[in-house]
Amino acid sequence: LAGLGEAPCVGALALAQRQLGEAALVAEAAVAVTQIAETTRWTAPVETAAALHALVAAATTEDAKSKAKGLLELIDQYDGYLQRWLLAGPYTQDKKEGKGLLDIAFPPEVETADAVTWQGVSTGTKPGTAWAVPINEILTGNNRAAYLKSMVWMPVRTEARLEAGSDDGLKAWVNGTQILANNAARAVAPGQDRADVVLEKGWNTLLLKITQGSGFWAGAARFTARDGSHLDGLVALADAKAVEVACSAAADTVRGADGAFAVVASTTDTATKKTVLKAVAATAREPRDRERA
Repeated sequence: LAGLGEAPCVGALALAQRQLGEAALVAEAAVAVTQIAETTRWTAPVETAAALHALVAAATTEDAKSKAKGLLELIDQYDGYLQRWLLAGPYTQDKKEGKGLLDIAFPPEVETADAVTWQGVSTGTKPGTAWAVPINEILTGNNRAAYLKSMVWMPVRTEARLEAGSDDGLKAWVNGTQILANNAARAVAPGQDRADVVLEKGWNTLLLKITQGSGFWAGAARFTARDGSHLDGLVALADAKAVEVACSAAADTVRGADGAFAVVASTTDTATKKTVLKAVAATAREPRDRERA
């Protein structure tokens, strides 16, 4: 069991979790689960939380329980951050530094602008940044701005809270209404800016503008309940249910079609693209933006 702690993957975590039920092995298994969870909490938070809850129930020492509860608190801190996005940019203006770009309206935030080209992107893969999009790994340069767009689906109209983080400055719109603005120069962290919002029944659009001075460049956001707890019913682009929702709602409304196209544009899975596009083939409507899948 000692060696499992050096194999930070879901398979090793599951094996260590199973040993928690063996009285003679529970102490070693607890150490292994804790060590593995330090990494897998970023890459597999659901599976890791389940293993840690099992550890809390099985542990024979308060120290082991305390470490597991601490990791569970960290998982909750990053729970629900959106993983799939569409990215547009970079946008610059002559003689303007990063801070000077936040209030300049570039095409993604202008309804009457020409078509915008978007590319599908995901949150990072490195521990510590797996909840945020590392824009600087996709777009290069200093003193510029980029836009991140994502969509979430709700079964009913719901009062919610948006929590966003950015490196550097941030603006945020939900369904076309600006709800946040912070011309900051900072490192990205969870929940740096928060605002109460109302998510409509069906698909909802979240648009972030992230400015860049120099160095790291990133953006992240999630929706929670008004009290900060998990928002039940929400379906994000990365969720398995997104394909089902996109296919069933594709032709219902304008937002339904936008949601379907967002699912297609944000994934690299060919089968998913074909499934959703087949569902919207009967509609003649083109997306407002030219999204590059």
